[in-house]
Amino acid sequence: VSYVSKRFMRLAVKEDGMEPIGERLVTLPIDEYRVKARDPFATFVTYVPRGSLELGETIVNKGTDQVAPCGSCHGQDLRGTVIAPLIAGQHASYLRAQLRDYKSGVRRGDADPGAVMAANMKYFTDREILAISAYIASLPSR
Repeated sequence: VSYVSKRFMRLAVKEDGMEPIGERLVTLPIDEYRVKARDPFATFVTYVPRGSLELGETIVNKGTDQVAPCGSCHGQDLRGTVIAPLIAGQHASYLRAQLRDYKSGVRRGDADPGAVMAANMKYFTDREILAISAYIASLPSR
């Protein structure tokens, strides 16, 4: 269970009991004190639904019948190429928002000049987009 503080920080509730995560990404600080002190080196952990990382890994690395693996544009390590940016290690919520925006058509233009991402995202459900985002976020960026 978590809440958003007066300073707009998501923090864990200090009580017994668990809340089902459902189809959400929940990011919480590892050390709440460091976050409250505005430590720029504070670290976080993102909780995802069970099975999301495995599903995301399969989609990202193998693709689907309609969509090529992510590495074919973003590089095998997903650290970017001349045609596509680094995505490995980006924040899961950020990745999910961008992928949803591609799917809905909100994101286009300079960010996707050939409309490749927009065309690919139409094949994925919200659950698959969450899984892709969770897996890519779990990878090292360097």
